[in-house]
Amino acid sequence: MIKQKKYVKAATLTLAAVLQSAVLCSCARADIPPSFEENTARMDVSMRPAAVIPEAEIHDYDRFRKERDSYVLSLDEYAAGRYDEVERILNSDLAGYPLAVNIEYLMLRRPDAKLSDVLSFIRSDRHEILSARLKSHYMYRFDKENDYAGILKVSPTIPQSEDLRCLWFKAKYKTGDRPDAVSFIRKKFADAVPLNATCMGLASVLSAGGDLKPSDIYARVRESYWTRNKQGIYRAAAAMLKNSKEYSATLKYLAKYYDNPAGYGAIPVSDTASAVSVFRRYGRVEPRDALSELKSFIEKYHPSENDVSKIKKAILISLLFERYDIPFDFVDAELPKLGDEDMFKQRIRLAIWNGDFISVEKYLNRLSAESRREDNYRYWHAVALEKLGRKAESDAVMRDLAMQRSFYGYLAADRVGVPYSVNEVSVPALNDRQRAGFMVKYPAYQRFAEYEFLGDSKGLRTEWKELMNQASVEDARYIAKAELERGHYELALWEPIYKQDWDVLSLRFPVTYRDLYHAQSDARNVSLSFMYGITRQESMMNPKAKSPVGAMGLMQIMPETAKIVSRKYGVDYSKPMDLLRPEVNVVLGTAYLKDLMSDFGGNRIFTSAGYNAGPRRAIRWQSTDGVCRDLATYVENIPFNETRNYVQKVVFYDYMYQYLLGVKEPVFIYENEKENCY
Repeated sequence: MIKQKKYVKAATLTLAAVLQSAVLCSCARADIPPSFEENTARMDVSMRPAAVIPEAEIHDYDRFRKERDSYVLSLDEYAAGRYDEVERILNSDLAGYPLAVNIEYLMLRRPDAKLSDVLSFIRSDRHEILSARLKSHYMYRFDKENDYAGILKVSPTIPQSEDLRCLWFKAKYKTGDRPDAVSFIRKKFADAVPLNATCMGLASVLSAGGDLKPSDIYARVRESYWTRNKQGIYRAAAAMLKNSKEYSATLKYLAKYYDNPAGYGAIPVSDTASAVSVFRRYGRVEPRDALSELKSFIEKYHPSENDVSKIKKAILISLLFERYDIPFDFVDAELPKLGDEDMFKQRIRLAIWNGDFISVEKYLNRLSAESRREDNYRYWHAVALEKLGRKAESDAVMRDLAMQRSFYGYLAADRVGVPYSVNEVSVPALNDRQRAGFMVKYPAYQRFAEYEFLGDSKGLRTEWKELMNQASVEDARYIAKAELERGHYELALWEPIYKQDWDVLSLRFPVTYRDLYHAQSDARNVSLSFMYGITRQESMMNPKAKSPVGAMGLMQIMPETAKIVSRKYGVDYSKPMDLLRPEVNVVLGTAYLKDLMSDFGGNRIFTSAGYNAGPRRAIRWQSTDGVCRDLATYVENIPFNETRNYVQKVVFYDYMYQYLLGVKEPVFIYENEKENCY
């Protein structure tokens, strides 16, 4: 068992580790297809020299050499605002050129473009992504010009993205169709959901029009105030009411007791609403104390039955994330009445932690049918059946689950002693003639090839998404395999995600920068497959990946972490942009990963949890009551959904990479990890 005292040195642990995980989710958004909302008016880099064109592609390169030069010239003329010259080049020199559609798109963005031409392009099926971009461009433009009828012409139906939805509702509101816009924003305010600037702009319009009332804004204050993670929403909503006489006293009490809700008793008995809000927050941050005082609170302030239910729910939510000394009489009396799906799931985790498999079964039966089909709940259902003496039923569930290629599927396979399910589909390589045939079949593929000749990575990404939208699953597999072999690892990897096509493992788990990873694996004595598993989850193998919090590159290193690790190991690093260079990122990332593995005794479960959420949390989540729990219990009880999924994926991906790297006897869970007390 890894002893807690081992981590005393982890205080030096690392400043790098603390900085790396100061914000949960340093990783880029893995497994979420990028939007590719990029400006293609300028290329990323200059045109590729003909000398580097593969011999097999020289014919394709020469075919459009003249048009390619004209295309680049047209971009320069467009950037200079010489639209007449762009029009001339488009009509005289770019007929039949695959990228002419991009020039047409750009010309429709110019200030004097005809709306009828814009609408014709948007409604055509010539280019789905460029049509969507053009629609977005004009919705924002018409909003700035207060042309709300124009917005509705460009988008007669409600758009999908949240930003554009709010512009659309604003246009509906401004043109006299108000009810839908009002109900949309009121619902958002009542649920205290985060709103971007565009949606807050819509809220301001409704407020100015008298349709978003102070009571609606106070509902947002009330529903964000009691939570642990919506302080920004609470303060922004409270600021919207700063001139409200009706809520001034309540807002003062809320502000006064935000950090010390235990002081609720000083609120006058006559102000039940304020007392309820503060006590509800008290229940969220100090649930046991609030529960012990709930009866006296009710007797003093006489809250409504609905308010009491909200207070009890706040207490329940907090208690469900505790582990020890839980008042289960209260929890199991109130949860069936007040709980929702997420609360039932957390109660199941708590029951697993405490070995209470009667409660595991009880609350599994409260989940939706869809949730019960998820691998983890199937696994714990089988474990519960075994613990309750129903071994034959348990084995049947486990054997069925063991057919799944997943973390819990492999845990089930271990329990019933059957081989892991791999079920790989192989895709043969395309020859040059077949690749050319797909370019004829899919114009987006031809445009992809042209952007490659031009060295334009933005255009490549745009056309790859367009191509994945157009191609059948079978064709997408062949095309992605071809581009994987041509070095487009980070693009090929999106095929399984766009097409929900999980069986071509060589596409899902590309082996990139092989020499670099091998060298660092040997230098730091870190498992090559584990390095790839981390990278696959962190950046989707994209060396240019950047996360919302500033982590960069293949292994998603924070710049401050890079400074510390580079000094410790003498790695040449001077600025954040260096992290976008694989030869720097992988060296630093492997060194940091090695430090974590050393701190955690080589245990990949703790290491991956620490890499994502921070080593201190990985330690904090371990048992402290002397009970020796297994790895599945630890993983299931990681309180952050993201980290719980992250650990499962990294360990599973490690096995996949062992398989693809040709390891003779790949291992899913190592013996020391099985024997560890968690």
